[in-house]
This record gives sequence, C-alpha cells and structure tokens, in this order.
Amino acid sequence: MCSSDLPWPQIQADLDRLAYLHHHVVDYSAVSELAPVLIGELQAAYMRLPQRRREALLGLIDAHRVAMRTAKDLGGHGLPGLAARAVQQCAEALEDPVWLGCAAFVRGAAGGELDRAGQYRRSVAAAESLTSKLDSSEAVQTCGMLHLMAATAAGARGDHDTSATHLGEASALAARMDTEVGTWANLWFGPTSVGFYRTSVALETGQHARALQAAKAVHPELLPKRRQTEFWAKLGRAMVAEKKTRDKGVRVLLHAEQLAPQRIRNDVFVRETVAGLLGQVRRDRSEEHSLNSVTSRS
Repeated sequence: MCSSDLPWPQIQADLDRLAYLHHHVVDYSAVSELAPVLIGELQAAYMRLPQRRREALLGLIDAHRVAMRTAKDLGGHGLPGLAARAVQQCAEALEDPVWLGCAAFVRGAAGGELDRAGQYRRSVAAAESLTSKLDSSEAVQTCGMLHLMAATAAGARGDHDTSATHLGEASALAARMDTEVGTWANLWFGPTSVGFYRTSVALETGQHARALQAAKAVHPELLPKRRQTEFWAKLGRAMVAEKKTRDKGVRVLLHAEQLAPQRIRNDVFVRETVAGLLGQVRRDRSEEHSLNSVTSRS
C-alpha cells in the first residue's frame, strides 16, 4: 500500500504523532521527516476521501502550522510564509470564521516582525470579526490570541498604550475561561498565555523589571514543553539583562536548553544574549586584571 492510499485512522495517527513530536518532544529532526510526508498523505486523502474532506483540511492546517513554526525556529526563509499561505487557503475552504481567525494568527507568527503595521492591522480585523461569536470557546481562544498578537505588534512599534489595551482585551477574554490553559487548536490561550505575552512584550521593549513581574503570573508547567521552553528563554533573557539577577538568568537559560536543546540552540535571541554575556565576562576580567595591576604597583 503506497502512502497516498493510507486509511484515515493511520493518517490521524500520523497527525497525532506530529503534534506530539512538535509540542511535547520538540524534536525538529523527527518533525522535519514526518511533516512533508504527512502533508502529501492529507492532500491525497482530501481528493480520494470526500467524506473526510473537513478532517483533511483541519489536518493540513495543523501540519502546515507545525511546518511553519519549525522552519521559523530554525531560521528558514520563505517556507514559513508559504506554510502560512497554505493554512489560509485551507481556512478559506472551510468557510469558518474561527479558523480564518486562526489563519490570521498563523500569518502574523510566520513573518509579522517584517511588517508590524500589517501584522497589527490584520490581527485587529480578524479579532473584530469574531466579536459576535464569543459564546463559543473556540472563538474566545482565537480572539484572545489575536489580541495578544496585536499587543506584540503595537509594542514593537513603540505604541505602549495600544499594546496595553490589547493585553487588557486578551486578559478579559481569558477570564471567561474555566481553565488556565486552553487546548483548542493548540493555541494554549488562557490566563497563563496572557502572562506569557506580557512578559514577552515587556522584554522586547526593554522593560526588564516589568517582564520579571509579569512572569510571576505564568504557570509554565501547564504548557507543553515547547511553550515552556520559550517562556524560560524569555525569562532568562530578561534576568541576565539585570546585574543582580544575571547569574540566576544563566541558570534559567540552561534549564530552557535542557528542556529543548534543538529549540534553544537555534534561537537567535538566546544566542545574542549568550554572546553578550561572554563579552561581559571578558570585560569584567579585564577590569579585574587592571585593578589587580594597580593594587600590586601601589
């Protein structure tokens, strides 16, 4: 039996395995082997199993989202955008506004830092399209993540008041949930995600003390390993920026690396932080040597 003739239960098993490898194992090598094969299986299933077309489209959204994030984390260019476009096309085929909102979030994650104005505009428009559907938990979680994306975009542009407004909107949506971390569509939205993004926005805008304060509201143990790793990496970066917490920050970064080495070793921001730490160590040693030289001469 060729892969294009796989029965749906086997394709679903591959989807479950891909999600596990990505979110809970953070094994990019295994994900990179499985994802292209699985996308082919899902495309074939869409054509030959008309009764499974909705499931195939949802599977394609999941698989392309994983491909997007894997390529982005590994520093790939082009592929994240192509994967996000595939997610958009599948959401359009579903004709479901909640999945269209999810696609807008994926597009923002794929390359929004290259166009913060566009990222903000699209996130807000998608969030507004869901305001009449917030009796649905799926819509609440999607709308909440879109507000967090808008907060990120506004913060990156230096518009702190607008960023705070969207963080407040996300917090209000999270308060409507009966769980700390939602599971719909692997968005992980909830109060912990709001705290996570407050930490992230504060870090990226140089407000390190505020980032450390916001991190206290996060319960990383409730998140899958990949998201835990991102949290610890951001917290570690905020801590090493302050002299009094620098040593603890190094330990936090090492913890993140132990959780998901492939993720952390390819993180450009962590690498910049480590390079900065090495430079600081050299400067400290040079200053110490100079001081010792002066002391010995006197």
